[in-house]
Formats: sequence, structure tokens, C-alpha cells
Amino acid sequence: FINIASVLAIYLYARNSPAVGRAVPVAVTIAVSVVIGFVFWEKFVSPIGIKGGFGNMNFLAEYLMLAFPFIALFAFRFPLAWVIAGAALIVMFSATGSRMPYVGLLAVGVALLWRHYRARVTWSIAAPVAVLGLAALLLLMAASIDQPIWASISSRLEIWVNSAFLVIDRPLRGWGLGGFSYEYDRVQGMHLSVLPWLFPDPTILRQTGSYVGSAHNELVQVFVETGLIGLFLSCLVVYQAIKTVSWLKPAGLVLLMGAAMSMVEFPLHNSSTAVLMACALGIATRDAKPVFVIRLLRLVSPVP
Repeated sequence: FINIASVLAIYLYARNSPAVGRAVPVAVTIAVSVVIGFVFWEKFVSPIGIKGGFGNMNFLAEYLMLAFPFIALFAFRFPLAWVIAGAALIVMFSATGSRMPYVGLLAVGVALLWRHYRARVTWSIAAPVAVLGLAALLLLMAASIDQPIWASISSRLEIWVNSAFLVIDRPLRGWGLGGFSYEYDRVQGMHLSVLPWLFPDPTILRQTGSYVGSAHNELVQVFVETGLIGLFLSCLVVYQAIKTVSWLKPAGLVLLMGAAMSMVEFPLHNSSTAVLMACALGIATRDAKPVFVIRLLRLVSPVP
């Protein structure tokens, strides 16, 4: 609850304070500079592996990918920041071994195609290029790390199939915040009885020490923990954002890539990426008409 309240407060402050839009690109560039320093230390000095202080390669790649639009925005005013932007690209695509940056690129490519699909000339040129580009991107994803891509896909399918049993038990109100982590171990083997042909090798269960603490899909997590009520409210927020946000502006790109990653990871559960997305949502919706207004009551009367 505290995490949700904190992210909501950051969003509200970013939406109502123009200063945030000016400060965030600078602050993010400085923060990424520190992260790059950690990566340099881990690469050349420490033998623990490249994680940038995040404890996980995917978390590091997600953060750098979501931070990149803000760094690029700052770099147009302060060209030296392009050095940080370039270093972030090198780290996320070559050093982390994560596929998350490719997921973000796929989302941006789809958004560009969607924006221009009505123009016949543009579409006739863009469509073949897009097909070839997406094919090349998928090949890069498949070859980017040592783990086979099907292992990543089947691991997530395993979690989602098992999560369906938690939803069936409490479809309306869910298991409560944090309930997924507490309840998942009861259903962690159900996928083997439902779709055994899809999981010839029990991807996660093959390691006895493996523990699933997240659904690796934010909507599935919301469905399990808050039921149909929470899922409906979440979809309303997403629908309102789709109508409001300019997706190809820097803040919109952060949200677009974050939304794509949310389908296979959990960036809203990591404070570093959740803060970036909250700031981006506030900046992207600042000029939008509010759906409702919260007015705080005065608790202390003014002194006459």
C-alpha cells in the first residue's frame, strides 16, 4: 500500500508541477551516470557480474531503456549528455544480456506503424521495411543471450497458466495486495496437468530453489490480487491514458516501452522503473482535462 501511495503521489506532483518536467531529464541523466559507473566497476574491477546495483540484469536493462528518452531530451539542450545516452545503449544491448530493450523497441516500432497506417504511400514503404526490421529484431532477441528464447516464453506461460487457478478461486476481489507471492506455491505445478505438451520440461520447477514472487505480467498480477474489480479499474486507467498521451513524445515513449515490458516483466513493482513511469505519466497528462478533481479540505482555519 505504501508503494502504491508513493507512486500515486509522484504522479500527482509531476502532473501539477511544471518544474518536474524540467527537472526529471536532468535528474535521470545524473542517476544513469551513477549506474554506468557501477557497471564499469562490475565489468573491470569486481567479479560479481554486471547488474548495475539492481541485483538483476533485466531490472538494469529496463531502467536504462525507460530512462533513455529523458536522457535524449536533456541531450538536445546539453550535448555532452549524448555520451551518457550512448553508454546506456551499449550497456543495455550488449552488457546486460537482457531481451527487455528489444521488447521496448518492438513497442516503438508498432506505434510508428500505427501512426502512419492511413497514409498509403507511407504504409507501402513502411510495411515491408517494418516486416524485415521486426524479423531482424526477433532474431537478435533469440541470439542475444545464451538462454533459449522458448525457455523465457514457456517460463512466463507457466506462471500465467498457474495464475488462472488463483483467479478461479477468487475471481471478484482477488487475494489482496501481495497475495500472489503468498498463494502461488499452491498452484505452481498445475500447468503440468493442463497443458503437458506445452511444457515438456517443467521450466521453473526444474530448479528446486526457484521462487516465483511476481506474475511477470502486471495485468495478471492485478487480476490475481484485486480480482475483476481491480482489473476493471486498471483497464479504465489504461484506456484514459491511451486517449490522452502523445505516445511518440519523450514521456509517452517511456510509458509505451514500460507498458510493453509490463506484459512480460514487472516494472511497476520495482521502485526505480515505477518512479520513471509515474513521472512520465504525470508529464504526459499535464495538459489533459482531469477525469475528476480532488480538493483537500482545510484542517486549520486561517488566522484573522
